[in-house]
Amino acid sequence: MDVFKSSFCIGHVIIGCQCKNILVALSPRICLAGLIAIGGIFSISSDVCAELIQTIDNDAQPSLNKDEKKGLTNSLENKKESQSEIINLPDEIIAPPLELQLQADEQSFDPNRQIFIAKGNVVARLNGAILKAETISFDKAFSSLLATGQVRLIKGSQYFQASSFYYNLINNEGEIKDVYGVLDLQYLGRDARISQINNESNDLLIKESPVSQIQLKDGFDFDGKIGLPSSYANDLGDKPKSSGKLSSYIKTINRTDLIQGSINRWRVQASLITIQPQGWQAKKMAFTNDPFTPSQTRIDAEDVIAKEQEDGSSIITSEKSRLIIEESLNIPTGKRRFGEKKKKPLWIFGIDFKDRDGLFVGRKIKPINLGNQYELSIQPQFMLQRAVSGNTKSYIKSGSSFTSEKVHSAATIYDLFGLKANLNGPIKNWDLDLNANISTLNPLRFMDGSRYWGSVKNSYNIGLLKDVETTLFGAYRYKAWNGSLGETDIYKAYGLYFEKKNRWKFSDITNSSRFRIGLGNYEAEKLYTKDLTNLWRTSFYSSLESTYPIWTGQKAKLTKNAAFRYSPEPIIPRLDFKTKVSNAYFLYENGTSQNTLSIRGGPDLTLGNLDRPIFSYTKISIMPGISLKSGSSPFSFDESIDLKTINFDITQQIFGPLILNGGMEYNIDTDSEYYGKMINSKAELIWQRRAYDLAIFYNPYKGMGGVMFRLNGFDFKGTGRPFLNKQNDLENSDPLIQKSS
Repeated sequence: MDVFKSSFCIGHVIIGCQCKNILVALSPRICLAGLIAIGGIFSISSDVCAELIQTIDNDAQPSLNKDEKKGLTNSLENKKESQSEIINLPDEIIAPPLELQLQADEQSFDPNRQIFIAKGNVVARLNGAILKAETISFDKAFSSLLATGQVRLIKGSQYFQASSFYYNLINNEGEIKDVYGVLDLQYLGRDARISQINNESNDLLIKESPVSQIQLKDGFDFDGKIGLPSSYANDLGDKPKSSGKLSSYIKTINRTDLIQGSINRWRVQASLITIQPQGWQAKKMAFTNDPFTPSQTRIDAEDVIAKEQEDGSSIITSEKSRLIIEESLNIPTGKRRFGEKKKKPLWIFGIDFKDRDGLFVGRKIKPINLGNQYELSIQPQFMLQRAVSGNTKSYIKSGSSFTSEKVHSAATIYDLFGLKANLNGPIKNWDLDLNANISTLNPLRFMDGSRYWGSVKNSYNIGLLKDVETTLFGAYRYKAWNGSLGETDIYKAYGLYFEKKNRWKFSDITNSSRFRIGLGNYEAEKLYTKDLTNLWRTSFYSSLESTYPIWTGQKAKLTKNAAFRYSPEPIIPRLDFKTKVSNAYFLYENGTSQNTLSIRGGPDLTLGNLDRPIFSYTKISIMPGISLKSGSSPFSFDESIDLKTINFDITQQIFGPLILNGGMEYNIDTDSEYYGKMINSKAELIWQRRAYDLAIFYNPYKGMGGVMFRLNGFDFKGTGRPFLNKQNDLENSDPLIQKSS
């Protein structure tokens, strides 16, 4: 018999056997055991080899006749007394570099091209990756592979389908053509290298199936976000002031809180992806955060590069991009970074009548790293309305008392510029957070136009109490809001407090509690006067909020045209009764004290599923409250002034994705001088879709408002299908969306 040549893949096997210049293609469904590769020498059990000679590739080589097949089998059988047959291979044929399992309808070796070929329903498993195709071929050294025809590549949480896939297993280089895929940026670095072994079970692999089990997971504040971050904070150890249901627009449609700044799950399409050891890149690529096709939003990016970070995550960058909304609105968005955490808005337009005379614009610059642990964020601002009018009414007269009335005056060039800054980082086991809000650079009123506050926080276990948050705080010209008394300023404050929060369920009742104890020194406005007083204050605060479910309706169908038509989450009709019981006790240095017990409760009703074009969603909340009080505060900022209140909040779909939300809170205490006074209000006009939100909001009572835009991020099962009609749509100026469902 002529020299017997063999090459193999460990596991399910491709075997090329040359006997009398005839190639025998062996069965792909029989596992070759006992193969040992040492240099170019293999040890092959002869009886196993005899069993492997089953099929013949008629297309590639002449078939063996019955006698030839019998002769080859007998030749191997005669060597059974020997444990193994040592076969010398040419030096250029080496063992495969990876553990490889292969299944196919046909397998063969092409001696002219020196490649191994698997055809028909081919499934290859490479170190935890699954590669499917109509045809997969390897070079004789098993250093590279080429897959063509309905290619599917799955590894961990990543999925690609393509027309062809080439990969060099030695150099970790290759390319994928006509690509549609699902990326999970959280695990992209782990899954990107095919040559790196994945120990995850097959249960963790993404499954090729229609999209299902959709959940709102995260969100991204776009780099064109405009809005006004609230400057009314509540971190000085006083009791939380929120007494009603007024809330941000992002919570009005019964959704979960969004994680600021990142979307981990993207569906992508590209004509060509080039793979390199350090990552991969594409000249053009489309990203959509929408799990459904057609997609409501997508980002078309150019010069896309994905690189693995030190922590194992991946960052995808592009030099140029545009946001396409509903295939009708095309917004240039410049350079983009996908997968980066804590993304902040670059441009901010807002309204602040208290400190900035109205409309202003801010630009966030790249954070400055101070050492290895501290980060300084700076946002220069320009006062648009102040520049147009040429004057300001946000400051007191130079040299007058801090509590004096603000006056009109001419605005200088320095009054047109402001600054916001934040410094954060660790101090040993404590978290440092320092903030500055400066509304003028005019040196004559710089201190009157500046506000500062900061804290250091840590969590401790105190006795049986776990995770008690400890906070040291300080502030200068700190804004506070106190119902009917309106806005007041705390001139200076410092102190500490301890706070413990809990959430739990008892039967169907959802509960949350808070307990806070604090000690601080405050210099602030006296009650009913503009004079300042300086006193130490000890505070105790506790609260219990509960939600009692009374009735729950049915979800709409979990489809893109029903439950997910205008909402990122299914809306469930329901009726809940909500209550809040709280107690606050303040003891002041001058011997006075204030003690309040407050009870609030009312229905929270949701009707409709927001699944039809008109009036298919209404949410109404009514929350009356009463407080019992003894004693009084010497300060204006923490006096319990509104002892009987009622809050109304309504959200109503008008037409399609257009939703109106409004809320008002009134003083209804007939014994109060502020009886009938509105103590809070808001109005929001929301254009809400599954994949994005656009909202205009304004609080007339506090004089604050703005515009916000957000892309929603989802977690889901399955892979879905392409959202562009064809790959060359990326080359067109007006990409088409796939219209079929």
